[in-house]
Amino acid sequence: EAALEFITAQKEKPFFLYLAHAMPHVPLFVSEKFAGKSRRGLYGDVIMELDWSTGRIMARLKELGLDERTLVVFMSDNGPWLQYGIDGGSAGPLRDGKGTTWEGGVRVPAIFRWPGRIPPGRRTGAVAANFDLLPTVARLAGAALPVDRTLDGRDLWPVLSGASERSPHDYFHYLAGSALPTVVQYRGIRDDRWKLTVTVANHRLAAAELYDLGADVGERFDRMKQHPEIAARLLPAAQAFYDELRANIRPAGRRAAATK
Repeated sequence: EAALEFITAQKEKPFFLYLAHAMPHVPLFVSEKFAGKSRRGLYGDVIMELDWSTGRIMARLKELGLDERTLVVFMSDNGPWLQYGIDGGSAGPLRDGKGTTWEGGVRVPAIFRWPGRIPPGRRTGAVAANFDLLPTVARLAGAALPVDRTLDGRDLWPVLSGASERSPHDYFHYLAGSALPTVVQYRGIRDDRWKLTVTVANHRLAAAELYDLGADVGERFDRMKQHPEIAARLLPAAQAFYDELRANIRPAGRRAAATK
């Protein structure tokens, strides 16, 4: 409701709306209108309600004549929480889930819709990430990007518009979370096809396992023995990224103490 009110209030000028549903994050809740309506239990009911909610937003854009002037992006932030069983979702053929750097933990679908600008029915497997939204939207809005920091994101518009089939990223890097502000929990690197996992000792990376994501999206077969030359090609790029990140790492921001 707040999103619909915001869109209506901002209809005469450019606006940015970020709507982050808490669902289908565990614990699951659903309104009476959708309880028991799906064949997938509570999780399915929640997905039906999210679909309905998104449909209301799309309908409001159309009602206000903003449909063809608005880029709509629908995506998830991570894979399923498998520890909660059927209520945690599914990664399908992908390995593992939330909290890991296997593909089931980090690879999610994304839908971009902009009638007249993005070709209908276009599909791509080009590597992209949530942080690519900033430079992409800034470019489309004619806004300048900050120059006082390094941005990991890249402009996705050539891929979205069909002008290019190639990801703007030469490599994608996998990192795990860390409770220590100066520790780089680096886990691996991938290019368009190959994914190399690594171990780290004394800040030196060593190749661990190699997966052909083009043929083995489920990461079932380690191809290190068959293709050591690919690991040898990816490892220096991983080490360079690790070294740069470690040299420029900074603690997370801290909230200032409340004052009376």
